[in-house]
Amino acid sequence: YFEPLLSTIFTLVASTDVPGFNQYNIVLILTDGTINDMQQTIDLLVASSSLPVSLIIIGIGNDDFTQMEQLDSDGRTLMSSNGRCSYRDIVQFVEFNKFGNDPQRLAQKVLEELPYQMEQYFYMKHNNLFI
Repeated sequence: YFEPLLSTIFTLVASTDVPGFNQYNIVLILTDGTINDMQQTIDLLVASSSLPVSLIIIGIGNDDFTQMEQLDSDGRTLMSSNGRCSYRDIVQFVEFNKFGNDPQRLAQKVLEELPYQMEQYFYMKHNNLFI
């Protein structure tokens, strides 16, 4: 279950997102790939896409990571159950087994989207693009 943990974290992030305070948060989750509250998690990610946060998910083991790839939403917009689209992609998913033998490459993949996610957040915040 991702939603209870992320809800707590995103509530804390929202409480520190005040004008004039430029803080950005990174959340790291290690998972076996099973998620039992997928739609609730998607809804929360969409609702939190205007917050100064990125979520990095590292898949450990040999399970099916299709759900994690769906959360990553590369190449498409994540949409909530009520039809709302996310403002921006805040998730990066990396499968450990694909890069675990090469620590430099693993680090590169884990951090690959972070600069763009941060830049996009501050650009949107500066230009009042969050509704």
